[in-house]
Amino acid sequence: MPSSRTNVWKKTNIVLMLVFLYGANQTLLAQDSTSVAKHSAKDFGLMFGASWVQVQVGSTDYVNPSTQQVVTASGTSQGGLSIGMFYNVALTPKWMIRPSVEAHLTNTSVRY
Repeated sequence: MPSSRTNVWKKTNIVLMLVFLYGANQTLLAQDSTSVAKHSAKDFGLMFGASWVQVQVGSTDYVNPSTQQVVTASGTSQGGLSIGMFYNVALTPKWMIRPSVEAHLTNTSVRY
């Protein structure tokens, strides 16, 4: 059964993600995407996102000989952020490709 401390962390993470998404949305709406100082930069873009990482651990329980306790492993799920950048390459007036690089940041762990 999850402790109240875990529930508080989950609620805090959800609130922080919602605040981040609201701020990112307001930032994107406040900009004119067609006004760029350099022509070469108009196809360059940044990505931001939020996610929930569900960790599943496959393990076999074992007995620690020194303490005579059963040891089990379980994953800790956490919220995460994604950031990245991309560049639009026009192939034809109707087709393009978008090569990108993305990093996903999260703080997961395995408990024993």
